[in-house]
Amino acid sequence: MSNLGVPDLLSNQLFRLRTSNLSRQLASAGRELTTGQREDLSAAAGGDMRKLYLLETGAASKAAFSAAARRAGARAETTLNAIEQVRASTDGLAVDIEAATQRGDLATAKRHADTARNAFGASVRALNTRYAGRSLFAGANVGEAALKPPEEILDAAFTAVSGAADAADMRNQLRDWFLGAGGGYETDAYNGDASATRMQVNDGEYADFDVSALDIPFRRALFGLALAVGTVEGRLPQADADVGDSLSLAAASLIGAQPGLVDLSADMGGLQEQAVRAETDAETTRTQMEMRLNDVVGIDPYEAASRLTGIQGALETALTVQNMTRSLSFVRFIQ
Repeated sequence: MSNLGVPDLLSNQLFRLRTSNLSRQLASAGRELTTGQREDLSAAAGGDMRKLYLLETGAASKAAFSAAARRAGARAETTLNAIEQVRASTDGLAVDIEAATQRGDLATAKRHADTARNAFGASVRALNTRYAGRSLFAGANVGEAALKPPEEILDAAFTAVSGAADAADMRNQLRDWFLGAGGGYETDAYNGDASATRMQVNDGEYADFDVSALDIPFRRALFGLALAVGTVEGRLPQADADVGDSLSLAAASLIGAQPGLVDLSADMGGLQEQAVRAETDAETTRTQMEMRLNDVVGIDPYEAASRLTGIQGALETALTVQNMTRSLSFVRFIQ
């Protein structure tokens, strides 16, 4: 049976309630000091939790747009590099073949044309470049390589013109195979579609990637390379006397592709600039929102430390008073 009177029991109960409350406050103050954020968000927001929600979701949205803009910029850079690889594979070769044919040096022209097969393969590989597992030059059909393997394309093209009446007819047929609408290139070489793809980089802003292996500059380059390959390897129906004209046409097609390739590169450069601007805008807005959010829910470290110290002092005082009360109760009991 307890020897404590009703007043003592009541005092103990009040003490437990007070110390329990102080302990919760102490734990809360410790978390605020550690995290730098207020525990009572509703009070911090003046009871308007919607404001916090809008700031949090807005900052998260801008962070996502910033990441998307970075990806768009990286995709544009990768696409630009692939276009430049096609240019590098064709520009110098075109000049070398043209210079040799113009001075009537067929042997040198054929020697330069011997490298056309490697250039054709390099160009096809460049147009089959992927970024993040997605084909860059296949339109919206991003799961497929834009073009079939180089040898398959050459075999299909050379087979298609094998029945040409003469060299001039062969050259026209081969040109149509590569450049003609609905021709063999579109059906037997290209795996993609004609759709452009786009990436959202900010609120209401998109980066449009309107480039594919269907673009005429690529097809002109591949036609010129294929004509050079077929000519020096004897895979096209033509006489020796026709070799010079075929190589001259191959060089002209390669040279004619260059301005278009430069334009496509410039387009990708423009997309890179757009992506940088969009990322900068998104990052700036995100930072502003996070600062405003921190102004609402953040707590000054000095304020948090002072609150923690005050609660610790109050708890220590309560414990001291309780110990003194227990001592006095014990004295009354033994008297």
